[in-house]
This record gives sequence, structure tokens and C-alpha cells, in this order.
Amino acid sequence: MQNFKVFSKSYQTLGCTDAITPEFKLLHNFSIQTKPYPIPKIAHDFAKQEIQKLLEAGIIEPSTSKYSFPIIFVKRKSDSKKLKFRMVVDYRLLNSVTESFKICLPKIADILHEISGKKWYSFLDLKSAFFQIKLKNSDKQKLEFCSELGNFQPTRLPFGSKNSTSYLHLLISKRLDDLKGPNIQFFLDDIIIAANSISEMNTRLQLVFDRLAQFNLTLDPNKIQICKTNITYLGFNISANGYAPSKDSIQKVTKFPVPQNVKQVQSYLGMMNYFRHLIFNYAEVVEPIVNLTRKGTPFV
Repeated sequence: MQNFKVFSKSYQTLGCTDAITPEFKLLHNFSIQTKPYPIPKIAHDFAKQEIQKLLEAGIIEPSTSKYSFPIIFVKRKSDSKKLKFRMVVDYRLLNSVTESFKICLPKIADILHEISGKKWYSFLDLKSAFFQIKLKNSDKQKLEFCSELGNFQPTRLPFGSKNSTSYLHLLISKRLDDLKGPNIQFFLDDIIIAANSISEMNTRLQLVFDRLAQFNLTLDPNKIQICKTNITYLGFNISANGYAPSKDSIQKVTKFPVPQNVKQVQSYLGMMNYFRHLIFNYAEVVEPIVNLTRKGTPFV
């Protein structure tokens, strides 16, 4: 295989494409400025290092915009004992005045049906996928974030803004749609490749590598899985025998606490809806639970 430049380990070597152009159209032109949230002491060193890395890579730049939104720090799962965080901008206020750009995501059931039943599987994931999409100069200032370390605006598409997911899917579908079929599928930037022989897998991988490299998109080498006979994808185990919910997915359902209010019932139904294509007469099965969410129905 060739085109190993398609892998990126850091922000500095991250791909960047203008193959699509995100737009952030606001419902009004009024100034929106919020006060920064205090950075938790436990995350302070991470915040300084992360902002410096993003600045050095040109993914953010100093800003004095009439818009500014606070950042929060979310704990990330880690195999090591060291605590890790993700820095996220709280764009809820901006999202409330941003025009929607909606795009239909593929049905998970269709992907699973198409790709399952093969002998070999590989999984690819873009490195910091949103940060690989270039923003228009006129939109950068609308997405400024504020912190006690300064005010900055992104030059790439940020995570958490209203239409970011739609634009990411638009990018991947535009570039990989013609490769889709029983051997190649994707959901956002999660790409799965299937084959019945190693040589066929090499061919399919090279095809995807070349396409991503053509549009200057890069993969995360730490998340790649190559030539597996059993792989977990979108919460399902996939193999030559077909597909079934993964152990973690099953545990989320069986260990879900008994709902105590309507909101918790809605959360449970949302989780179950993910597996509805596997449940015969799903609507009939969950009808008694759905009834608990209707106005005027006593919650027992």
C-alpha cells in the first residue's frame, strides 16, 4: 500500500480542505458576547497546552469579535491513568440564532445490512475531522471563543456549532459516495471497509487512501484497525456471520436505570430506537412505554 501521508498524528500535520464551504447564516446581526467560564484547576495545564497547539497549527487565531462564547472541558476516556480532556466551545446561544442546514444521515441499519457477512474488516477514522474543514473568513469571527487565556476564533470548522455535523457528512459523502457499496461504507468520518480476501482488502484500502489524500484529508493512526475478522462499528459487532449489538450496547440497555419521570422515559426510548430494526413489531412492543410520555397520562 502507498499514500501513508494520509495519516496524521498531530494538529501540525492535519489535513485541510476547501472541498466544501460551510456557511453560518445568523437570524440577526446583533452582538453576542458571553463571559468566559472559569477553567477548572485540574484542566488548566491542558487548556494552556491545547490553545498553544491550536495556535501553532493555525487552527485558531487571536480575535476581537463582537461575538464570543465560553469554553468547557469534558473528561475523555483514556486507557492510561492520566486524566484527559476535550476542550469544547459552548455554542448554544449562537446555535439558537443560526439558520439550520440539514442533511439526511444514512440509516445505520442500511449500512450494517450492506457491509456485514464478509471475512475481513478494516476501520478508518479521520483525525480531528471537523478541524480539517476550512472556514470562510467572514464566518470565523462569528465562532470566537473566550477564556481567561484570551479570545480566539477558529479558522477551521469547530465541534459543537449547530451545522458542523451536517457539513462533515456533506464533505465525506461528496468525496466517498461513488465508492460506497457492499465493500465500503461510512457514517460521518467513521469509515468501514469489508473484503473476502487480504488482497481485496489491500485494494479497497488503497482506493480510500488515495481518495482521501487527493482532497488533503488525513486519518488518525491510533484509531485504525486493519484486517479484523470481527469488528465493532457503530455499536454493533460485525463479522462473516452477520451483525449483532455489541456487549457494551447490550449493557447500556440492560443496566439503564428504571425511569422516574417523562424525560428519563424519552431517553430510554431514544436509546431503544437505535435498535428498532432488530425488534419484531417494535412499535407495538414499546407502545405502553410511549404512552407514559403523553400529556395527561399518569406516570406510575
